[in-house]
Amino acid sequence: MSAEMSMNERIGLMPAGPLSLPAAFIADPFVSRIEGHVLDGYAPRTLAGLRAGWRAWCAACDEAGTDPLPVDERVLLSEIHRRVLAGQSRSTIETALLFPLRVAHKRAGLPSPTGSVLFADLWKKLCRERLRARQGQAQALSEWHLRELDGVLAIDRPRDCLLAAVCGLAYDALLRVSELVAIEQGHLARERDGSALLLLQRSKTDQEGQGAVLAIRAETMRWVDAHLAFALRRAPEGPWLFPSPHHDGRRAISTRQAANLILEAGRRIGVQGLSGHSGRVGAAQDMANAGASLPLMQRQGRWKSAKQPARYAEAADARTSAKARFDLIRQAGHKVPATGDAAGSGMADASTFAGLRSKA
Repeated sequence: MSAEMSMNERIGLMPAGPLSLPAAFIADPFVSRIEGHVLDGYAPRTLAGLRAGWRAWCAACDEAGTDPLPVDERVLLSEIHRRVLAGQSRSTIETALLFPLRVAHKRAGLPSPTGSVLFADLWKKLCRERLRARQGQAQALSEWHLRELDGVLAIDRPRDCLLAAVCGLAYDALLRVSELVAIEQGHLARERDGSALLLLQRSKTDQEGQGAVLAIRAETMRWVDAHLAFALRRAPEGPWLFPSPHHDGRRAISTRQAANLILEAGRRIGVQGLSGHSGRVGAAQDMANAGASLPLMQRQGRWKSAKQPARYAEAADARTSAKARFDLIRQAGHKVPATGDAAGSGMADASTFAGLRSKA
C-alpha cells in the first residue's frame, strides 16, 4: 500500500476510481430495477429533485474528466466552492448537491462522500465563514389577508372565486401546493354550519397514504362552492376540485399554477411576494400568536418534527417573552427598596466596601 493511500485512509478519504456499476444505475441511481421493472420508492417531487441534482453532478464530473461514482473529493470540493461563489445558500447546496450524492452512494453500497474528515473540516469552515444555516421564510398569508380578499373579490366572478378558494384552503388546512392540487371534489364533506371536513389522502410526510382529516371554515367553503359552480360548467369531466382549463377537467392544475394563483391574490390586496408555501406559514404564525403549543402546530401542519413550526413561532415567542420581561421590570420599578437602593437590589455599593476596608 502506498504512503499516499495510507494517508487517505488515515484522514478518511474514499479513494476515487472506476466501479463495475451498470450504466443504467449510473444514469439514474435512485430507482431499483428487477426483471425489466423499475421501482421508485421516493415521492415524485423528491425523485425529481434527486435526479436534477445528479444530472448537475454528472455534468461537473464530465467537465473534470472523472467518474460520478465514487465521488472524487477534489471535484466535490471544487463544485462546492463554485456554488458558494455563485451565491447559492447552504440549504440549496445541501439539497441540490450533497443529498443526491449521499443517496446515490448509499444505493451503490459506498460510504457517504461527506463522511470524510477532510470534507467535515471544509464544511465547518464554509459554514463558519460563508454559509448560514438559517433559511429565509416565505411571506405569510394570514387570516387578515383572507379578510382583505373577501372585501375586494367578487363571488360572481370565476377568477375571483378561484383565487379565494385556493388561498382559503391553503390557509385553513396548512396545505402544501402539492396537496392543494391533489384535492378531489369527493374529498370534501360538508357540515351543517357551512364548514367542511377535508380528507387529505396523501402528503409529503404521509407516503403510505394513511390520510388526515382537516377542518375548513364556512367562509372558505362559500368561495369553494362558488368556484365549483363555475368550474363544473367549463370542465364537467374529472374529479378535481381545481381542474386544469386545458385538459377538459381530466387533469388538475399544476403546483406552479397554484402558486401563481396565491401570488396573484396577494397582488390584489397589495401584498407582494406570496408563494405556494404562504398559507402554511401564515396559518402557523397565526396559531403561534394565538398561543398555540408547538405540538398542536406540528400536528395541524403535519410536520415530522417541531423544528419548522418552532421557526414560525419565533416572532410570537420573542414578543411574549419581551412583554413578560418588561412587565416584570416595570413592576419592580414601582417597589420601594427596604433599606436603600443597594439593599433593595440585593447588591452592595462602593461605600459599603469602603467602610469594610477601613474597619479592617
